[in-house]
Amino acid sequence: MKALIIPNNPAPMPATPPELAQKLATFDGMDLIRGSVPAVVVEQAKRHLAQLEAYHRPARENVLEAWLRMLRGGVAPITETEFSSRLFAIRIACQDLPGWVWNTEMLKLAWRFMKFFPTAAEAFELLDPIAQKGMRGMSQVRLLSQAKPSRDEDDGDTVRISVPQMRRPS
Repeated sequence: MKALIIPNNPAPMPATPPELAQKLATFDGMDLIRGSVPAVVVEQAKRHLAQLEAYHRPARENVLEAWLRMLRGGVAPITETEFSSRLFAIRIACQDLPGWVWNTEMLKLAWRFMKFFPTAAEAFELLDPIAQKGMRGMSQVRLLSQAKPSRDEDDGDTVRISVPQMRRPS
């Protein structure tokens, strides 16, 4: 029998840079159309998107199999042949889920709610809402990373006229 790899609990999600976090908190898609996304936000979004994509990368097959073997130990027994078939189906149905969902906390949740080894649909139904909640905001970061940055202050074409201060008669 192969050694099982115990899935770790997920590492913390990468911290969002401050200007990007502020923009995400007040996200308005019209800013993209108006071209009013500051250049610093676009740059932070590009860097942060790369970190998020790495963090949300799907699990390696051996991690998924180890998680399912541990799940199998806590529910009503199934044969190795049945397990192999379900493993294949779950691998296909859940291949887009981020690797961090296959951890001990989710295993504990599955043991609490599943009496029998899950079908692919049941495994997806349990894990997908958790994955979606964890990936919330990623599409906004992607949009901001592709935005055309607004021009900062003076681009050389602006003519500034100084206007004298008018005093009020005393």
